[in-house]
Amino acid sequence: MIDQPRLPYGLTFWTAVALTVVLWFIPFGSLIIWPFTFLATWAHEMGHGIAGILVGGTFDRLEIYEYGGGRAFITGVPGGGIKSALISVGGLVGAPLLGAMFVALGVREMAGRVLLFLLAVTLLLSAVFLVRTVFGVAVSVIFAAVLGFCAYNLGPQIRFLLVQLVGIQMSLSAVRGFDYLFSAYANFPTGRVNSDVTSIAESIGGHYLLWGGLIFVFNALVLLGAFRVVLHNLTGSGSEPELNE
Repeated sequence: MIDQPRLPYGLTFWTAVALTVVLWFIPFGSLIIWPFTFLATWAHEMGHGIAGILVGGTFDRLEIYEYGGGRAFITGVPGGGIKSALISVGGLVGAPLLGAMFVALGVREMAGRVLLFLLAVTLLLSAVFLVRTVFGVAVSVIFAAVLGFCAYNLGPQIRFLLVQLVGIQMSLSAVRGFDYLFSAYANFPTGRVNSDVTSIAESIGGHYLLWGGLIFVFNALVLLGAFRVVLHNLTGSGSEPELNE
């Protein structure tokens, strides 16, 4: 098989960064990145659920709605206070942490392939056991199939671009949803509820704006750390990453 000419992988990475930013501002850009928005919402709610399990609760169900929002329902959490706060924090850092993992580890061909495959499997399992909205189940299954296909059928450079787009979009989801980090309430079709930062403040004290600021800084540092890792791998050794088939 004859190797096809490829762009430098550093340029491919910055292309993913540029696409992420540009699509936020151009007309209909939000429609183009909607799949990544769905994944960020899913990761946010899964973060709540995983944190709930870690503090001794039960991840009962997950609801994802057509307008892009979602809710995780955790039951049986012993006590309150710090445990409730950790559940709220889990959602706010869930998507950025997962995104940073994709950015940092996706620089290697096998790691990128495995990450896409694991994301596809986790989406499928969540659709079967956790998601309780028809919309959420349908989209989760479709995305699982698409990601699984991409993991094994895309060429290494296009797959690298996809992995970085997924990672960067998830990492920046907290920045794009900047207003939510500094809002006292969240609006749902069923009514208004406390935002995650308000829940943290009510559980362990402090002002919701303080917690929003701290979590914003944490997410930004996580993303910067992931960027340092991928740029070191792309340029530090003076050679291309191991992305050959």
